[in-house]
Amino acid sequence: MALDSCGPVDADEVDGGVPLRSLLMATTVEIDALSEASLRLQPLIAQAVAANSSEQSIEDAQIIDHFVQHLCALSGFITHLASATPADVRVDLEAAVTGLNLSDLKHRLLGGHRILEPEPAGELDLFA
Repeated sequence: MALDSCGPVDADEVDGGVPLRSLLMATTVEIDALSEASLRLQPLIAQAVAANSSEQSIEDAQIIDHFVQHLCALSGFITHLASATPADVRVDLEAAVTGLNLSDLKHRLLGGHRILEPEPAGELDLFA
């Protein structure tokens, strides 16, 4: 199952490919969700910077703001591409998601519903 502008499409339609416009719009939904999640981190980051107001921590906090701005800009760009894409342009969605390692993302791009709260993923990996 894949997404069209109104929701899932029939399996018959997937065999002939999925409208590129729909896939681009599904991608903007994912980017917007990342942007919203990043915005939710800002109070936590502000607390961390307040506790350690070194120049480096302030610069690191600015990176998060820059990240959110980039996500918003990319979302707008892809939305524009989607609106400029002819409706008859189709892509093989199965081939497009083959390299995706995140199963929940793959599921949503294939037409599954968005999971609002992530399921427990096991141990937390912190990267230094």
